[in-house]
Amino acid sequence: PWQLWQDQSSGINAEYGVVAIVIDISLYLAYYFINKLAIRKEKVMRSTVVVLTSAAILWLLSSMIFLFTRSIDTSVSPAESRALNRECLLGPIDSHDMWHCLSALSMFLTEILLLNLDDDQMEVKTVEIYF
Repeated sequence: PWQLWQDQSSGINAEYGVVAIVIDISLYLAYYFINKLAIRKEKVMRSTVVVLTSAAILWLLSSMIFLFTRSIDTSVSPAESRALNRECLLGPIDSHDMWHCLSALSMFLTEILLLNLDDDQMEVKTVEIYF
């Protein structure tokens, strides 16, 4: 099911870039959490854990939909790609629309995670924060 779509005009696989960015962000977040928890011995707020868990679940769900329910193919003609369409899941929403909604929500929660990551440092004086 892991087929990287190829842009016919440029011959570049766009998903290689997306996969590289996702891996880069994931590795950096893992590094940051390890540094925060194991090295600096800082605590993580409960709201941050909830947002992290929710974002991870939504990323997993959107990735599963993206990888296992292909409903478009840009390497064929529009008529052939239309033959790949599937039944709608929820009223007018098909799997591709569901992927857009879940991935947008997971990106939003990831941004909220980044905003709340250091909320435990709000009461610490600036001169006492380890850089």
